[in-house]
Amino acid sequence: MAYPRDQFQMMRAERSSAPRRYWRWLGGLVVVLLVTGATIWAARYALQELPIRSVRIAGALQHVDRAALEQVIDTRLHGGFFGVDVEAVRTAVQRLPWIRQASVRRIWPDSLHIAVVERVAVARWGAHQLMEADGTLFRPERRASSALVELEGPPGSALQVLARYRALQRLLAPLEGRIERLALNPRGTWRGRLDTGMVLVFEEGLEEARWRHFAKVASQVLSPRLNDVKQVDLRYANGFAVRWKRQPQQVSG
Repeated sequence: MAYPRDQFQMMRAERSSAPRRYWRWLGGLVVVLLVTGATIWAARYALQELPIRSVRIAGALQHVDRAALEQVIDTRLHGGFFGVDVEAVRTAVQRLPWIRQASVRRIWPDSLHIAVVERVAVARWGAHQLMEADGTLFRPERRASSALVELEGPPGSALQVLARYRALQRLLAPLEGRIERLALNPRGTWRGRLDTGMVLVFEEGLEEARWRHFAKVASQVLSPRLNDVKQVDLRYANGFAVRWKRQPQQVSG
């Protein structure tokens, strides 16, 4: 099919200009993408550099050194509001001996909220550790208060020793004495010391009925001289032996 000369030239011109329009469009798109990317990057960088202006610590602190806690937090406030590693802050705080649990969250626009739960010690364990009610052991930086009972036993026996201590406190209530120390050795022998100085020696598995019998007899017979009792040995099948601080004497239970 033959085209008029003018129409043919117009069609050729349109064909030759099409690639130029494509490249101009592509170039414009690239420029838009670069500008958009640069804008997003700049905005993200600016947000990451937003400073943390305040840190709020929530929780009752009785044993935690607040200055030490704040120092641990300050050394990990890197990267601004969005850049700070909240998990690293939480982990560092929770490593402090008296911290049982910690949570960290950002509060827009420039704050960090840290909630802490302190450990509650119910007993001393050995010479250096403390024990919580669930048997968790931890080692404080300073020596624990001597007002807490001292418990001791083989590895893994913390809950067993704590349970025995609580049971004995209840069973020995008629003696009106407080257990200061209770220890279990690897052979299964227990030694307890009351605040009167009296030492109790017994084997694992001693029935509750035997304890009630001992507490009844001791409160009636030994009560006037409890402070003079050095040791009571309950490893006898039909009674117990009493050793006095001044002179030995046998008491049948």
